[in-house]
Amino acid sequence: MKKQENINVTYIENKFATDKKLWGEAPKLDVACKLNFNSPDLNYPVKVFFTTKSGIIIWSTIINHNNTWCSLPSSRGLDVRVIDNNGNLILNHVWDENIYSDICELKFLEWCRFFISQENKKPKGIVIGSHNGLTGEWVTANNKDLIGSTMLIEPNEKPFQQLVTKYQNDSKFTFKNFLVTETGGFVDFYTNENEDSETSSILNHHFEKWYSKVITKKVFSKKIDELLIEFTPDWLHIDVEGLDAKLLLSASNDLLSKVKFIIWEDMHLTDEETTLLTDKLKNINFDVFFGYEYNSYAIKK
Repeated sequence: MKKQENINVTYIENKFATDKKLWGEAPKLDVACKLNFNSPDLNYPVKVFFTTKSGIIIWSTIINHNNTWCSLPSSRGLDVRVIDNNGNLILNHVWDENIYSDICELKFLEWCRFFISQENKKPKGIVIGSHNGLTGEWVTANNKDLIGSTMLIEPNEKPFQQLVTKYQNDSKFTFKNFLVTETGGFVDFYTNENEDSETSSILNHHFEKWYSKVITKKVFSKKIDELLIEFTPDWLHIDVEGLDAKLLLSASNDLLSKVKFIIWEDMHLTDEETTLLTDKLKNINFDVFFGYEYNSYAIKK
């Protein structure tokens, strides 16, 4: 559809407080999206929607007249849609790679392009905690055709089925319906009644923060070293709800040092875990960086 020139979309970065012990002098950055409605020619009132890539509505509002605006903080990665009073979609602003993307995503895309230029092939990887495959730095890289063979791992059954359905026609992907843990074997796995929560975890205290009713299941798991031996990935993407540091700390230094790019979720880690993980990665010749939002990343020197 044609861009609606009477609606101006702008982004504003805002720094928010961080713990310098964890993040040093690199503050976390929030991004607000602002829409200005400048024309009396639009068919008011119009409805504004901010949505995820999967179409989930994060926030909506109604604009009744021109010379007004609306804004949503924490809008990085969201699409913006405006529907006029006749039901016409007059703006479909799709978030794509740009200067306001999270630094983890930008650096991963940059690294993939560099890898391809040096190796003349696309980097292969493992995603531990793929959920339904709609979000993550690896998703953007795949959309830009920058990754090679990729193992997608998701323990929750419903998101796993959605994951397979979404990517089953792409031969680069293989699918595993199990957990990755420090010990391997069968472990207790905590999830919601629908068995589809992104916050499902083997850490009960973590999951109980989000749900009052918890379902406990026995789920098979493998150690991360088993995967590193089986698949020999160039990159790792880990999102396992508080277990990220524990998994990486449990990995063999020799095996992990063969990986060239690692992304993990940092928002649930303790100060001690962050320090231990940073030290481990630096000791095996990685540079470690902290993203603007939920994730951190490390690049092999």
